[in-house]
Amino acid sequence: MKNKNCVILLAIFLEILFLLPTFAFITPIISDNRFCLEKKHYEPKSSSGVDLTIIVTDQQLPGVLNVTDDFLASPLGAGINSVIVISSGTDASAQLTTLSTAMAARSTDYDVIGLDSTWNAQFASNGWIIPLDSYLTPGEMENFTIGMVDACTYNGHIYTYPYFMNLGILWYRKDLMDKNFGVGMWSESDFATWEGLNATANSILNNETGMLTIDDANLVGYVGQLDDYEGGSINFFEICGSAGATNLISDPAIDIEGNTEVENAMTFFQALIPPQYTGVQGTPYIIPRNGLLMDEGSSISTWIQNNSIFMRQWTFAYPISINNGIDFGIAPLPHFAGATNYRTSCVGGTILGIPTFINSTQRAAAINLTKFLGMTEAQEAELKVVSNFPALKSVYFNPPAGYEWISNWTDQLDQTLSRPRQVKYPQISNVISNEFNNILSGEKTVNAGLTSMQTNIEQLLIPEDFTLTSNADDPDADGIFNLIWTSSEGADNYSVYVSHDYITEINQSLTLLVNQSTTSLYSISGLINGTYYYTIVAYNEYGSRLSNCIEVIVEIHEGNTEYPAISGYEGYLIISIIGLTSVYLIFRRLRKNTYKNVDASLN
Repeated sequence: MKNKNCVILLAIFLEILFLLPTFAFITPIISDNRFCLEKKHYEPKSSSGVDLTIIVTDQQLPGVLNVTDDFLASPLGAGINSVIVISSGTDASAQLTTLSTAMAARSTDYDVIGLDSTWNAQFASNGWIIPLDSYLTPGEMENFTIGMVDACTYNGHIYTYPYFMNLGILWYRKDLMDKNFGVGMWSESDFATWEGLNATANSILNNETGMLTIDDANLVGYVGQLDDYEGGSINFFEICGSAGATNLISDPAIDIEGNTEVENAMTFFQALIPPQYTGVQGTPYIIPRNGLLMDEGSSISTWIQNNSIFMRQWTFAYPISINNGIDFGIAPLPHFAGATNYRTSCVGGTILGIPTFINSTQRAAAINLTKFLGMTEAQEAELKVVSNFPALKSVYFNPPAGYEWISNWTDQLDQTLSRPRQVKYPQISNVISNEFNNILSGEKTVNAGLTSMQTNIEQLLIPEDFTLTSNADDPDADGIFNLIWTSSEGADNYSVYVSHDYITEINQSLTLLVNQSTTSLYSISGLINGTYYYTIVAYNEYGSRLSNCIEVIVEIHEGNTEYPAISGYEGYLIISIIGLTSVYLIFRRLRKNTYKNVDASLN
């Protein structure tokens, strides 16, 4: 019986011995709720004992505060104790700094964060906010303007929720229309296209009806935001969108250079501006030369002085125009004649995100608050309390009492578009506004400006610089080492090349060692004496980036019996020694017991 027990113990020990290496490589699988898209959460979540914190800018804060009590009293607020509203600062720059710093630190201080409509890609790509697809009912996003929904979308998923928006629209002088064409003898359809707007403005500026007076000496046809800044980029996207080119910078292509719609739109607009600083009356031009330097402030200044027939401007111009006694009307921004699938108005505004790092209870409550802020009551409050325009379309069709004028924007809602959803949008915008201004000023031809625009954007979007190193000795004595490289921002994968000559470019003389690797390490072995050069190429859908080239010299001497280190070798050696010793001791004990039994039987 003792012998049998010893054999059993020996078997158990050997089983454990051989299983230990397996256990050493088992790692826990951590569930990441950020990418849990398969579950549907259509119904409002009830939360118990939850205190929510939402962070928005100073300007947005009163609108949220105005509806927090209503939210807590609604079915969506069931079980939620309070909503704390805090400010991220007075401007977008302070807001971005505050939020990006907090999210990079995986902060759980905020349950809902207010974001500028151009930040969705940055926060989504960094994993700072959760996708909302699974929390949306079918067709829920159709209640909001299409431009704002696009702004909330990244890589095919809805990551943020529309809150409020701003949008460009065309402003026109009704008094000039009546005076030059007669009351009831004109309509907004006369300038629904850019060609029609140009003809209308030229008719007035050339005094075809003889109605201009000395008071109209400084009158121009059209002003917008054409200077080299963000406003210029927005005007560029609107003009291209009005030609049907609505998706110029997307994954996986940039569609600017060689785009006939864009070329024709730029050629048309370039021809509206005189080549020198002269007036536009009595000429074929309608945009003054100094219009190339105009932003929101200077364009609205020209407008309220009654010095422009038409103006592209944001919604803030409505109360200003009324207060200055301007006899005006508003209409959708024009499109080009014959254009299809056009969208003419870029949106700005605020979208709401849910941080990845809060727990599931807080998340459920945060979803409820976010949805409530997108409902009619909260959307109307944002309009009435802080004059922010709703993202919810129904408010325009059924406006609150005293705000009936907002229905003037209904025709523009389905013509809205977002700016490109790109992590590097600020840098892209700088390129676009600069080249757009160069084209309009005549400093570059249309084709040259668009080519430069595309090339510079591609350089922004291809993988960034990175560095290749190795752990090889100099010289390396066994031909076994690792290539290691830093991460290239924006890269999807990497390829490894080797040559016996220094590498400055990728060509057919190189040997490809691995293609489309997603790791940043590659092991080399089996080399013979010689000099080897290595480089890495990082790729994404926009292009590639070459790393530095490194040299590795291999000199293996005869008699070199050094063996490569094996990871965990010492641990396995100790276990093996203990195991063999134990087996030996057990064997000795078994043998001793056997002799005793034999002696006993002989006696």
